[in-house]
Amino acid sequence: TYVMLTQVFRARADVNELIRVMGFAAAPLALTVGMVIPGLDYGIGLAALGLTFGATLIAVQSATDAPAGKALIATAAGFAVWVIVVQLFAGSTNTYAPGIFIFAPR
Repeated sequence: TYVMLTQVFRARADVNELIRVMGFAAAPLALTVGMVIPGLDYGIGLAALGLTFGATLIAVQSATDAPAGKALIATAAGFAVWVIVVQLFAGSTNTYAPGIFIFAPR
């Protein structure tokens, strides 16, 4: 997100401020604790991801001078990188990052 904002869009962004607000924006991921409820696990995971993306977008807009469209693109790019990295850790035999990215019918 920071690279997209500063290098591609030439927006003003302080990396420390961006990390701080994006850290708070990750709070909705705590909802994934509710994924232990059978039948609701997939919906809770999707809701947590959607809320996290929305909160991150608001955080990026508040911490930078980027317009809304550019903040959306930068947030989506950062989110995509995050999803790819978590997927690399979430292999079928790896227990360090299971959860919202692993859905196996029982």
